[in-house]
Amino acid sequence: MKLLFSCLLLISSVFAGPEMDDQTVNGTRLLLSTTIENRIRIDGALDEPEWLQARFQSDFVQREPDIGKPATEETKVAVLTNEKFLYIGLKCYDSDPSKIIAREMMRDARMDEDDNVQIVFDTYNDKRNGFYFVVNPNGCRRDATFGDEGKSYNSEWDGIWECRATINDSGWFVEVAIPWKTLRFAKSDTATWGLNVARTIRRKNESTYWQLIPRDAGRRGIFRLSQAGALAGLSNMHAGGNLEIKPYLLGGAAKDAATEFALQNVQDFGIDARFNISSNITANLTWNTDFAQVESDQERVNLTRFSLFFPEKRDFFLDGAEMFNFGGQSISGRRGPGNGIRLFYSRRIGIEEGHLQPIVWGLKMFGKSGRFQTGVLNVLTEEMTVTEENDDGEEEEHFFPASNFTVVRVRREVLRRSSIGLMALNKGQIHSGHYNRSGGIDANFPLTDVFSISGAAAATFGPDEIEDETVTTMSEKNLAASFEMSYDSDLFEATVSHLNIQDNFNAEMGYVRRTGIKNTEIELGWSPRPQGLPAIRQFLFRFSGNYLTDQSNHRLEAETGPMFGLRFQNGSFLFTGIRYETEYLDEDWELRPGFWAPSAEYYGWNTFLWFRGDESRDISVGMRAIYGDYYTGTRLSFGPELLATMGRRFRAELDVDVNYVRMPEGEFTAQTFGCRLFYYFSTNLYFKAYVQLNDDRLANDGDRITLANVLLRWTFRPGSDFYIVYNDRRLFGASGGQIDNRTIMAKATFFWRK
Repeated sequence: MKLLFSCLLLISSVFAGPEMDDQTVNGTRLLLSTTIENRIRIDGALDEPEWLQARFQSDFVQREPDIGKPATEETKVAVLTNEKFLYIGLKCYDSDPSKIIAREMMRDARMDEDDNVQIVFDTYNDKRNGFYFVVNPNGCRRDATFGDEGKSYNSEWDGIWECRATINDSGWFVEVAIPWKTLRFAKSDTATWGLNVARTIRRKNESTYWQLIPRDAGRRGIFRLSQAGALAGLSNMHAGGNLEIKPYLLGGAAKDAATEFALQNVQDFGIDARFNISSNITANLTWNTDFAQVESDQERVNLTRFSLFFPEKRDFFLDGAEMFNFGGQSISGRRGPGNGIRLFYSRRIGIEEGHLQPIVWGLKMFGKSGRFQTGVLNVLTEEMTVTEENDDGEEEEHFFPASNFTVVRVRREVLRRSSIGLMALNKGQIHSGHYNRSGGIDANFPLTDVFSISGAAAATFGPDEIEDETVTTMSEKNLAASFEMSYDSDLFEATVSHLNIQDNFNAEMGYVRRTGIKNTEIELGWSPRPQGLPAIRQFLFRFSGNYLTDQSNHRLEAETGPMFGLRFQNGSFLFTGIRYETEYLDEDWELRPGFWAPSAEYYGWNTFLWFRGDESRDISVGMRAIYGDYYTGTRLSFGPELLATMGRRFRAELDVDVNYVRMPEGEFTAQTFGCRLFYYFSTNLYFKAYVQLNDDRLANDGDRITLANVLLRWTFRPGSDFYIVYNDRRLFGASGGQIDNRTIMAKATFFWRK
C-alpha cells in the first residue's frame, strides 16, 4: 500500500493540474497537499494565488438520506502547508444560498442543527486516534481529540487554530489554519495522515462525506479512522521544542454566608505551561491552578440515592484527557460515567465535598511512541480548613489535609484496531498515614467493523478502616471487573455486558456510582429504514434489561421493557417505551424530610416519552416525560424545552424539570426552571445570561434557590480571553430571602507560544 501511494504521488506531481481528478487506492481516497512558502491570510475568501494552484477534490457522496448517491450540492476540499501551518480550504457550493442555516457563533457550540463541515486528522496514521474540527458558515469553531475511533472523546479540549467563513451567491467558503504546534504526530521528513471530511446540508438533513463511511460505523461515522481516506505529501512539519505559557489574572469581589456576608476581595494569579518535548510528547505544568468558574455547575434535582456526575472544565486536566480514559467509556452514551469502572475522575483532585481545595502545582506528561501511548500525572494540593453550619445551627470546622495525587497510564495498540492498557493511581495525604491506591488493566478488541469485545479489571488498596470497633480490611473484597460484547450495525444491535464491583472497592481518585454489586445488562435493537414513508427516516425498536444483585446474588434492582422510536427526515425524533422495574432497599431511606421508603422490595411500571422537534427552525420545542410507580407511591416527571433563534445574533433556551411525587405521607414537588439567553456580537465576543430557579424546598431546608450567571467573553486573540462574570445565588423561603453567594469578577488569560 505504501509503495502504491508513493507511485501515485510521483505520477500526480508530474501530470496533475490545479483541479485533480479523484484519486483512489483500493477504495481509499487520497488527497495530496501542496507545499507553499507564503503565509495565507485567513479571511474565508480563498482568493490567494496559492489556492488557485491547490489540488482541490470534490465528488462527495451522501451518507444520509440516500447512502452512496452523489451529494445534492457540490463540495471541494484542498490542503496547503508551509513551515508553520496546515491550511484547509473548503468550497461549499449551494444552489440556494438564502437557505443556508447558520445560527451558532460561540466557540465549542453544538452545530448539528447548522450547516457545517467536519474534519478529522489521524496524525499518527494509526487508524485509532485523531483530532476533530467543526466549522459552520459563521466561522463558529468546535474541536476535540479522540481515541479508539471515538470510544474515548475529549470535547473540552480547545486547540489553538484559526478559521473564517464567508457566504456569497455561490454558497459558503471556509479557510482553516492549524499550527503544527497544536497537533501531535510522529516526526518524519514526509508523512501520510488519515483524513476525512463531512458536510451537513441542514435544510435537507443531508450528510455527505469525502470518504464514505458505512452506516454500520454508527451515527458518528466521521470518527471511524480505519475506513478514512488519506492525506499525503506532508513535509517540513515542525512541532517539537516549543513552549506555551498561559497565565491568568483574576480580580473581583465576593460575599457569602460562610463569611457572614462581609465583602471579600477576590484576586488570584496562576500559570499553565505546555512544552512539546518532541512532536509527539507533551509536558504540562500548572501552578496555582485556575479554579475561577466562569460557568457555574447547573442545579439538578436528584431523586436517586447516588451522587451526580459533573464534567471537568479545568484546562490543565483537559489536555490529553482521552489518554487517561479507562474501561472504554463510549461516545455513544450507552455506557455513562456511572455504568463502568472509572478509575480516574479528575474532579476528585482539588474539589473536596464541594469545596475548592487549592492546587499548589501539577505536572503531566503524555504522548505516543510507536504503538505505545503513555501518560503520567502528579498533583499536590494545599491543606485547608472549612467552617460550616451543621443541622443544629452550630459551626463546625472540617480539615482537609494536603494530598499528593499520581496517575500512570500505558496503552499498547495491538492488531488492526485493538488495544490493551494499564493504569496505576496513588493518593497520599501529606503528614498523615492515609493513602489510597488503585490499579487496573483494560482491553478493547473491535474484531470486525460491527462486532467488538471489551473488558477491564481493577483493584484498590488502602489502610484498614475502623468504625464502631469494627475493622474492615481494605485489601480484601477490593476487586472490580467489567466485560462487554456488542454487535452494532445500522440495522441490528445486540449488547451484553457484566459488571462486578466488590464491597471494599474504593477508588478515591475515580467515580464509581455503587460498590458491592453485580450487574448484567442486555440490549437488542432493530432499526429498519422504511421506503414508502417519506417523512420517516428510520424506525427504532429496542428491548433492554438489566439485573443487579449484591455480592451474595440477592437481587437489588432489575428493569426490563421495550422502546419504540422514530427518526424523522427533518431531524426531529420521538422515543417512547415502558419499563417494569424492581428495587430492593436494605434499609429505610428518607428521600425527603418526612417522606420515607421503608426497607422492602418494590415493584412497578414506568412509561416514558422523549420528543425533540426540528432544531434548525427559528422556534423548536421538545418534551421529556415519565410516569409510574415510585417506591410506596407514584411519580410524574416532565420537562418541556423551548429553543428560539432570532437571526444570527440572539438565541433563547428554556428548560424545565418538574417532578411530582405522591406517597402515603403526602405529596411534594421538586422542580427547576431555567432560561439561557445568548447574544453574539461576533464569533469572538458574546454575552450569555443563565437564570435558574430550584424549587425543591424539602431538600433545601425549606428554601427555594435562584441562580444567576452572567458572562461576557471576548477572545482577543487565539487562546487569550477576557471575561466579566457575575454570579448570584439566593435563598427564598425559610431563610427569609437572603443572598447565599454573590461574586463579580474580571478574568484575563494570555496565551503565549514560542
